[in-house]
Amino acid sequence: MKNTLTHRCLDDLKIPSLDNCTIDNMWLETVKGSKKYIIGKIYRHPGQNLGKFGEIFEKTEKRKVPCVIAGDFNVDLMKYGAHSITSYYVDNLLIHNFFPTIVMPTRFAQQSATIIDHIYFSPGCKSI
Repeated sequence: MKNTLTHRCLDDLKIPSLDNCTIDNMWLETVKGSKKYIIGKIYRHPGQNLGKFGEIFEKTEKRKVPCVIAGDFNVDLMKYGAHSITSYYVDNLLIHNFFPTIVMPTRFAQQSATIIDHIYFSPGCKSI
């Protein structure tokens, strides 16, 4: 973190790893002037349970501040519409006001391309 920014770890947002869902993640609240942000870093190990993973969006949405989540999610967004679990995952993102900012392939193989590295942004909302 740049030393001109105030930040603190948000351990309450940390997603615990389970036997069928191994996730490495770190969460920070960053403050610059009067602006506050949540920044999340995630690595979701391949083949892990995707259902538990969806909880992160609900937890961060409740904070009502802008949020950026980035990492290697190992969920191919190109399968949206063809794979029900991926479709459910993306729909859950959108319902919780998180928008994918990467829409082009991030990994290429000889005969395939995937979008498994993601960056999501939620603008948050102002408290009334």
